Amino acid sequence: MIIYFGGIYNGKLDIVKKDTLVSEYFDISKNSLNEIQKFKVINNIDSIVKILMKANIDPLHYIKNLNLDDKIITFNINGNGVVPVEKFEREFRDACGNVYKYLIAKAEEVYKITYGLKERLK
Repeated sequence: MIIYFGGIYNGKLDIVKKDTLVSEYFDISKNSLNEIQKFKVINNIDSIVKILMKANIDPLHYIKNLNLDDKIITFNINGNGVVPVEKFEREFRDACGNVYKYLIAKAEEVYKITYGLKERLK
């Protein structure tokens, strides 16, 4: 598994496309959740976390049951120390943190993207 993460609109998907030459990717706004395994690239897994939470499904449990070994995953940094006022948003931030820690621990490579610049962390 390879992870690319960074702020929203920092160029993660553009870098993934350039690095991998993959043009099709999973995006929850365009694809149904049951199609996730069909794609090599999973874009913005944080959006999937939010949808799962709204459906009262534990995101970490759900993601642990997916076969992600050969996947390339992007996600957005959310929070960065700012605690949301709304309860759901706080729970979402925490759920994302747990999912991100799990994915990063399993990943072979991890890249942080900042304003289009790629930095390898693992």
